[in-house]
Amino acid sequence: MPFIIDNKHRGEYNRSIANWRTNPSALTAVAEQAQSRFEAQIELQNLYAHTRLYLPADYTED
Repeated sequence: MPFIIDNKHRGEYNRSIANWRTNPSALTAVAEQAQSRFEAQIELQNLYAHTRLYLPADYTED
């Protein structure tokens, strides 16, 4: 699963890269958290797309 490191988590990501040799699990944890956030965002977008399929017949966008 791909992931995106946002500005809020960039410091933690950079620290985990710097400490990779002594603590590789820190980078793994940061990447897994980012993957979870990315996956949740994709799921939300898919839900939004599906809700548009079931709009009332008289619905019009502004």
